[in-house]
Amino acid sequence: MKHIVWINSDPFDNLGSPTWLFTTQELRKSGWLVSLIAPGEPGLQTKLGVEYLGIPIPRIYLIRQLIYQIRVLRYIALHLPPVDVYLFHEMSLPILSLIRLCLRLFGKKRPLYVLDIRSVPMQPEEIANWKDRLRGQYFYLVNWLANRGAVDGRVTITHPMARVLKIPPALLWGIWTSGVQLECFSKAPSYRDWKEALERVKFIYIGSLAKGRNLDVFAKAVIKANRLGMRFSLFCVGQGDNVRDLIALGEESDGCVAVYPAVPHDQIQEWLAKAHIGVLPFPDEEKFRVSSPIKLFEYMAAGMPVLTTRIECHTSVLQNEGNAFWAEESTVDAFIECLKQVWNQRDALPAMGKISEKEAQKWTWAESAANLGKALDYGLSRDE
Repeated sequence: MKHIVWINSDPFDNLGSPTWLFTTQELRKSGWLVSLIAPGEPGLQTKLGVEYLGIPIPRIYLIRQLIYQIRVLRYIALHLPPVDVYLFHEMSLPILSLIRLCLRLFGKKRPLYVLDIRSVPMQPEEIANWKDRLRGQYFYLVNWLANRGAVDGRVTITHPMARVLKIPPALLWGIWTSGVQLECFSKAPSYRDWKEALERVKFIYIGSLAKGRNLDVFAKAVIKANRLGMRFSLFCVGQGDNVRDLIALGEESDGCVAVYPAVPHDQIQEWLAKAHIGVLPFPDEEKFRVSSPIKLFEYMAAGMPVLTTRIECHTSVLQNEGNAFWAEESTVDAFIECLKQVWNQRDALPAMGKISEKEAQKWTWAESAANLGKALDYGLSRDE
């Protein structure tokens, strides 16, 4: 049984945790031994039904990751069986690349060291502080080092991401996108009241409420559409630095825009069942084009049509299946035109939702894990 040690640098208390947890679950089902590690309470932990190892991380800025990585490596050396592959993210590269270099100097070909990057720096430049800029510089330094031989191989989230990062073909072992665990959203379609949409269509966004995602732009469009005689509501569920602006919009929206705090993953289905359409209002910017948004697949699995901007990370998934309303730009005027289509076609929403539910079956974590497994198998076969 091949052994992967998968080192995460962020605690499993954020929106991205299903990526690591469900993919680990599916890799284990397919025969891999996966030691999943993340910052947290010490010892074996369970979240979303998946077991992982928690290693404490201190709160000391700048060196906290170094201390955490050393603790991880110490635990691996003392307690884990021999490792075939280290799978890791940006924060682990400095120390792991040094260990790899030492092993190669002594003629050892195993374990293999594989870098997985799934996002570029997201904070808009105009509001970035010195910490954001420092993280951005670190990110591009890590990518530069990885492209020049600091790792054995690389995997990433989409082909556009691979192009933006300029990963050499010889180092790119594979692509594994985001996905969804279908059973976590299977009850939502039966709970949804489609008749209600004939009177008022309810939109929802669940995720990061960060500036630059244009949720405030879409909220302004919803408010304007209501004043033009259409009837819409928008629920924004999450946390981020755009919350205050969204709350302010809600206060002047006559109740059609509401903001709610972030919810645990096991409550997302309940929230999606309350709405009719999932929203992805992102602008056509590189950091969004290269992504593979989990929430898109969760909306689809919950049996919802989506209203989305026509950018690459959306068009590569939705194409022409008939379950999307397209905004040509992430502007108030473009969203108003799209909302007019929604209002005129609101009787078609149940059928569009069924299409989404069917299409979601192509984008499961099982499929993503299979692609990751193939990539790692490819790298291991090259090393034999």
